[in-house]
Amino acid sequence: MGDACRRCRSDLRLLQRLEADRAAELRVLARALAAGQWSEALLAAQYIHTLRQDDMSFRMLGVCQLLSGQIEMAHATYQQHRTDIPLSS
Repeated sequence: MGDACRRCRSDLRLLQRLEADRAAELRVLARALAAGQWSEALLAAQYIHTLRQDDMSFRMLGVCQLLSGQIEMAHATYQQHRTDIPLSS
């Protein structure tokens, strides 16, 4: 992908940086989960969710909250996920 949108010529560097940051944080999250470092995994999941809220970010955040013993927060995340991203039938 180039630095400008082919259609409207908008500068895409910030979007590219955001996606690169998210990919790097996903690697941090994977390492933390593999090492059983639940607090670090939760921080990474929260940051990923801040960068872009999507189905995967809601799920990762909920899992990390559960692993960190934050049952009520995991339930709240689940409820928000159901509201923001409806389940497909």
